[in-house]
Amino acid sequence: MSEKVTSVTAEAINFEGIAAALKEAEPTKKASRTEAFNRLLPDVEDAILRNIPHKRILEVLAKNGLKLSAATFKKLLDEARKNQCEIEKIGVPGGGMPPHATGDQIGMKYGQGGAR
Repeated sequence: MSEKVTSVTAEAINFEGIAAALKEAEPTKKASRTEAFNRLLPDVEDAILRNIPHKRILEVLAKNGLKLSAATFKKLLDEARKNQCEIEKIGVPGGGMPPHATGDQIGMKYGQGGAR
């Protein structure tokens, strides 16, 4: 069974309606969880640097509304670190550091290093 392909004219498309619907669309649970994790990434990385066990980090996240399995935590952390490496390779538009970079990370990038 084949589908009939029809051409669409610009007049037939409700651009404003589509734009409004996309603005109102809710992210999926996975997207929301990933977004929340990425927002907390500097704090998670700081806890890891302070030798806080992943299990304890997961407990704190869950207690505060972000429930993740150990496997999901690892996956999100690995993805975030991979993305961070890509940003550092290609740079951030306009130069500088990514918006979530901490003062110590900025100093370390430019050879000033923070005391840890």
